This record gives sequence, structure tokens and C-alpha cells, in this order.
Amino acid sequence: MKIVVRIPNWVGDVVMATPALRAIRAHHADAEITVLGLPSGEKILRGSPRHQRCEVYDREGKDRGFFGMGRVAKRLRAHGFDLAVCLPNSFSSAYIFWRAKATRRLGTDYGKRGWMLTDRFRPAMTGHRREPRSMVEHYADVLGTIGIPRGTADLELFETERGKRHAARTLELLGLGEEDRLVAINPGASFGASKLWVPERFAAVADRLREAHGLKPLLIGGPGEEAILHRIAQAMRTPAFSTADGVLDLDALKSAVKRCSLMVTTDTGPRHYAVAFGVPVVVVMGPTDPRYTESNLDRTIVVRKTDVECAPCHLKTCPLTHHGCMEWIEADEVFAAAEELLRRFPPGAGGRP
Repeated sequence: MKIVVRIPNWVGDVVMATPALRAIRAHHADAEITVLGLPSGEKILRGSPRHQRCEVYDREGKDRGFFGMGRVAKRLRAHGFDLAVCLPNSFSSAYIFWRAKATRRLGTDYGKRGWMLTDRFRPAMTGHRREPRSMVEHYADVLGTIGIPRGTADLELFETERGKRHAARTLELLGLGEEDRLVAINPGASFGASKLWVPERFAAVADRLREAHGLKPLLIGGPGEEAILHRIAQAMRTPAFSTADGVLDLDALKSAVKRCSLMVTTDTGPRHYAVAFGVPVVVVMGPTDPRYTESNLDRTIVVRKTDVECAPCHLKTCPLTHHGCMEWIEADEVFAAAEELLRRFPPGAGGRP
């Protein structure tokens, strides 16, 4: 049997799709499984034993636009897939599998794409929106439509030798050794400015964690987030170890996050890296609905204001003047959450694998 799975686009959603990939592999142990995703998804899933090959959909490059989708479909058609699983709700994912002539095409009956699917999952809806539910559970619901059993909800990521070497070299160049205990400070958000927290407050939390617990702050971010990392480093009283001048790619980032004893982050992709590796994580959350990520929270504390009337809005930029959902979260609250996690999961005693 040949199976192709269109993985999500956002970093965090890819990680939250790993239980679904594990369930597909468990149910079809002898199948030839291909994942189709953006170049970022390929880096995230490197090393995974749940699929044999990865087909890259370079929608910003050679596969751009309508004709690019056709080229991707043609590449897939040559493999003669028996089952195609659309995890995203996009029109394009269903269209590519329809054009690829996969025998069965499974996905959420969402928008105007249902006619291209042979097997449809119909979620509970509020108006034109799916009712908020953990993405981990949502993907399991989709698979259940064709009888694939719901497995465990644990997120999983796998290191690669190349990623380990890249991360080790980067940390060494920053002056960090194996004996150093680290706190990952992840202030960015590729989703949009509405998810960003005040850089000076990240700096204050990092300083206090260094002074109270000896955790050295490793500032991490993606391409385009270098300025935020520089601003935090400049605002700190204690030395920061910033990757701004050598951003880790999504493969090497796995090994860097696994080295950490704690993460303090916005609601963005690396948050789920930490969860996958058992690293305790404090999430500063504002405009997003926590129900979409409400799973695997045993080592997570979400800090958010529940009395902000306009949140969650899921807008990329705040249309108001106050941006209260993030601006009103103080450094003291985030530090207290970090202290609670360090008390429950002391570094070197279960705080990280």
C-alpha cells in the first residue's frame, strides 16, 4: 500500500501532527509512506521512522502558484498512491491529491474542497469556523474517519547527526559547554506581531533565571527575528547567548532545544519542540485560543489574561491601541510560572531527558 500525507504548514502544527503520523504507521506497518510538506516540514521531520520519503512542496519557489501545484500533483501521480491524507484544511492540499489521482483522498470537509475528497471528516462548526479543539485530537478525528485507531497523544521529534553537529558547533562558538544549564528564550512569532511579548520583559525574566537558578539564556529565533534577539540581549544585565548571528535551522534547533532545562516562549513553533523533548515550557499567550493546543500540557504553564474581551482574536496584528492580551502580562507572572516548573522538574532531575 502506498500512502501520502500532506503535513501542515506551521512549525507547531507539524509537530502536533506527529501522533497522527505515528498512528498511520502503526495501522499500516508495511505501507510505503510519503509525507508532502513545505521545506520547513522536511527539516522538522528529518530522522523520523514514521515515513520512508519526503516530497517537498516548494510553494514559494519552483512550485509557486496554480501551475506549481500541477507540477507537484504530476510528481505524486507517478507513485500511484492508494491513500492520500490531507491534514491541513487548505484547498490546495485537496486539489493536489485530486490532480494526483490518489485512489482515496481523506480530509476535513471544509470550505469548498469537499468534492475533491472521497472520505470526509465533518467537524463540529460554529458558523464558518471549526469549533476549537486540540490539533492533536483533530488530526486523530480525521484519521478515525477511515478506521485508523487513535494512538497516544505524545509529540515526538527525532534528532539527526547533522543537526546534532550543527547545534553543538553553534553552542560551542557561543561559549557554552556540555555542563552549562540552559533556558531557551524564544520571543519570535512568524504568525504575526500580535503574538509578540515585550522584549524587555523577556530580558528581565532571563536575568532573574540566571541569577536565581544559574540558567544561561540561549536566545533562539527564526530568520527575520534577529532584531528581537538583539533587543533582548541589549536589555539584559547578565550575558546573553544569542543565535541572532547564526540562526539555527529547524533540524539543528531540535538538538539545541533538547539541551535546555526550560523554555520561555511565545505561542509559536519551538514551544512544541520543547514539549516533544520533555523540556518544561512557559508560554506567554495572547491572541490565540488555547484550546487549539490543549494537549500534552503536563510540563507546560500557559500565562495569559483571561479578562481581555477581544481575545482570542487570531488576528496577525492588533487593531487596537493597547494590545492588552500581551502588554498586560508582567515579567513577574512569567518568572513565577518558570519557578513553579523548575520546582516540579529540577534541572538534572527530570527537567529534561
